[in-house]
Amino acid sequence: MRHQFRAEWDKTVKVITFGVIALIVGLSVFFLLLALAESEAGLSLAIVLPPLILIVSTLFMIRGYVVTESQLIIPRLLWSNKFELSDLTEVTVEPHAMAKSIRMMGSGGFFGFFGRFRNQELGNYQAFVTDRSRSVVLKFGSKTIVVSPHDPHDFVDKVNRAREGELV
Repeated sequence: MRHQFRAEWDKTVKVITFGVIALIVGLSVFFLLLALAESEAGLSLAIVLPPLILIVSTLFMIRGYVVTESQLIIPRLLWSNKFELSDLTEVTVEPHAMAKSIRMMGSGGFFGFFGRFRNQELGNYQAFVTDRSRSVVLKFGSKTIVVSPHDPHDFVDKVNRAREGELV
C-alpha cells in the first residue's frame, strides 16, 4: 500500500521562487539586449544560461512524499530519494526543526529548502522541505532528514504504522 502526501509551498518558498524566476527573466532580457550589441558568444550565453538554470533547478523540486510498507520515497522530476523505514529510529512533528539552520549546500527557498543543513538542535541533516511550519524529523541512526508533508501528524502515523507492519 502507498500513502501519498503533497509537498505544498509555504509563502517564503513562493516568494523566493517567483522572485528568482523574475530576476532570471529580467537578467535574461538585460543580457540579451547587451549581447546583441556586443558579440555572438555573449548572445549565446544570454540565451542559454537562464533557461538552463531554471531547468536544472526544477529537476530538484520536491513533488511529494510517499510512504510504503518499507520505504519513504521523495519523488523529484527525474528520480526519487528513498529511505528504508527499517533503519528509522525516530519520527516526530517539529514545526521549528529548521530554525536557526545554516545551509551547507542546496536550496534556501528556490523551489523549496533542500540539501544539507545544520543547526544546534539537529546537527547535520538533509532537508526535503517546502513548508517549514510542517516539518517532520526522521532519524535513521546517525542520519537525520527533515520533510514537510501537507498533513504532518497523519504522515507520522502512517510511517509508524508502516514500521510496525500495519500499514494498509
